[in-house]
Amino acid sequence: MRSKSLKLTSITNSLGTSVILESRDKSYTETLVEYMEFDPLKNNKSKISGGYFFRSPNIKPEQWRSMLESLERIDGKFSISAKIYKTKNGDSVTGYARLENKDDAALFAWTNVQEWQKWSDEKEAEYQASVKRKPGLKVTKDGRIVGTVTITTLGN
Repeated sequence: MRSKSLKLTSITNSLGTSVILESRDKSYTETLVEYMEFDPLKNNKSKISGGYFFRSPNIKPEQWRSMLESLERIDGKFSISAKIYKTKNGDSVTGYARLENKDDAALFAWTNVQEWQKWSDEKEAEYQASVKRKPGLKVTKDGRIVGTVTITTLGN
């Protein structure tokens, strides 16, 4: 499954703040919220090494609003990012959030319990490895079908 990193950008004008989710090459651009009274990404830092990790698989654009509104009450630093995955059923966006402070993480978890789940770096590494291991069938240029199989035998 191929993926692209997405970046959240806030744009403030006289009407309020808008948040846009887009890829570097601008092939994917989605306006998540418009006319917010505050900048939800003011404490967003690109890298936070430790902290509490959350994930929202297959998040829809309309589901971002409540999460972004909850960031007004977050005092510490956090990192919000996303990736878009190309699948056979279409594009799927996965959102990632890492919060530095334990109290902020608890507030985030309770406020966003519907769409966001507590995650860990180990679970993410395991998930990425399982996605890469999925066997698939390929048709070669001459029409042969080639695939990878795993054979398991059971003992006595």
